[in-house]
Amino acid sequence: MEKTLYSATELSKRWGVSISHVATLESNGLLTRTKVGRATYPVDQVHKLEEYKKTSPTLDNIRHLKEENRKLKFENENYKEIIKGYQKILGGF
Repeated sequence: MEKTLYSATELSKRWGVSISHVATLESNGLLTRTKVGRATYPVDQVHKLEEYKKTSPTLDNIRHLKEENRKLKFENENYKEIIKGYQKILGGF
């Protein structure tokens, strides 16, 4: 028989987070508890959340991209100055 529900404890172990973090996901509306006894969550909902996390950029990814963007902008400005210098040498082309 296939698993249809995960308990909060199972999710905390599966994701490597605390049970209180699972509760936070629930209070933020990212998980919806079933009406079956203890805190349990439907497997399909868990899998959808896991898929979303795979495609959603993490804060570290965003920080990295911002830093890379800052460096590229700086590099771009330097190249513009080099090109201006060559244009002066070549007579304004």
